[in-house]
Amino acid sequence: MTPTPSRTRWAILGLLFLISVITYIDRVNISVTAKEMMPALGLTPIQMGQVFSAFVLGYALFQIPGGWLGDRFGPRLILTAAVIWWSVFTVLTAWAASLPTAAVFGTVGSLMLIRFLIGVG
Repeated sequence: MTPTPSRTRWAILGLLFLISVITYIDRVNISVTAKEMMPALGLTPIQMGQVFSAFVLGYALFQIPGGWLGDRFGPRLILTAAVIWWSVFTVLTAWAASLPTAAVFGTVGSLMLIRFLIGVG
């Protein structure tokens, strides 16, 4: 007799699907708002492209380390940390021009750093 699957696995599947949808939306949401962000922050199209590229760089560089961390510490811990990481840096994107990093790197540098760190997560 095989054991009956619990409902927990469906809840986990639903939660993983929701996380996937949110992360995909988060990857592209800045491109939707770029039209309004560029004049508001005084950014050129080239600078906005650099901000977009910073995310891709962080994302590409940390795929293998992220997989290793998932194997080492387990998916539950790593996925939880990733969701918190993405959430914090997504909120910081809104304040990029007024963070201390903007005083050091300028608005573009601050946005690039934050988008890079979102990619890391």
